[in-house]
Amino acid sequence: MTEDEGLDVQDRPVSGEQLEHDWERALDAAGGAVSAADSAGTLRQDELDAERHQVNEERTWLGGIGSTMRKLFPRRGAGGDE
Repeated sequence: MTEDEGLDVQDRPVSGEQLEHDWERALDAAGGAVSAADSAGTLRQDELDAERHQVNEERTWLGGIGSTMRKLFPRRGAGGDE
C-alpha cells in the first residue's frame, strides 16, 4: 500500500453498516476455512466443532450489536452530520 492509499482509507468515514458488513465477510471467510479444513481432514472433529461454535457465537454477537454499531457510527450525512 502506498502512502496515498493509506490516507484515503483513513479519510473515509466509517459507518456501522460497513463495520457490520465487513465483520460478516470475515465470518463467512472463517466459516469457509473451517469447511476447507473439514474437507481436507486437517482438524479433528472436536476441533472443527469448536471452530464452528466460535463462528456461530460471533454471528450471534454481531446480530445483537449491529443496531448499536449503526447508532454509534451513522453514515456520514445521517442525523445532521456533514
